[in-house]
Order: sequence, then structure tokens, then C-alpha cells
Amino acid sequence: MLFKLLMPYINKGTEGVIFIQWYKDEGDKIDYGDDIFEVKIEEEKSNLVLETPERVLASLAEPENTSEKIHKLDMLVRVCSADIGFLRRTYAQEFVYQKVGALLAILTTDVDEEINESKLEAASTLRVVPNLISYPGIYV
Repeated sequence: MLFKLLMPYINKGTEGVIFIQWYKDEGDKIDYGDDIFEVKIEEEKSNLVLETPERVLASLAEPENTSEKIHKLDMLVRVCSADIGFLRRTYAQEFVYQKVGALLAILTTDVDEEINESKLEAASTLRVVPNLISYPGIYV
């Protein structure tokens, strides 16, 4: 059986992500819960509030200093499998922007199964689970 691996919808308002790396190579078996790939989400937030003691004290000292700032918020997300299959062909390249719904890879249930790309449109989508692994940096 043929599966297509599409870039999942990870975060509200995110139309795409930076593909970071594959955790599996072509030909590898993927089991339930296996990490498949990692992506980075870059978001801009207006007036991002981080309630630290220093920030609270600063706002009390200078309440008029509330000018709008744009903050960049980067999140790393590791995507794991909720299905079983063999990673047969990968399309996503490291450090390249991928839109939600983009074809990342083709998988099959049998390692020797012939890949017929004409049947890809009707293929099932591999189920995946995105897991937030870190906020590597928040900066102005």
C-alpha cells in the first residue's frame, strides 16, 4: 500500500515551516512513535509578553514605555509517526521552506513494493504527530 507523507498543519496561523532534518533514511522502516523529521517554525508576534520579574518591575517603573515591538519566536518541532511503513522516497531537503500540505515523502507497507506515482493522488496520507521540542530563542 502506498502512503504519502505531507507537511502537517502544526500551529494556528502557520502556513509553512523550515524543514531541518530527516531522522530516517530512504529504505528505513518506520514504526509507531518513531521520529521521522524535524522542522522549525518562525513566527513574529506583536507585543509578546514574557512575565519575568524584571519585566514586571520595568513596566511599573515606566508604564508609558509600551511601544509596539515585533518579536520573533522560533519553535523546533519533531514529527513522529502514527502509522507503520517503509520510507521509500524523500522530497524535502534540509533547511528549505515547506508549505503545509507539501509532499515530503512516499512510503509503502512493503519494502519491495513498486512505487507507482500515478496512484499517488489516491494514496492514503501517513498519520503523524507533531511534538514541540524547544523554544530555542525569543528575540527582538
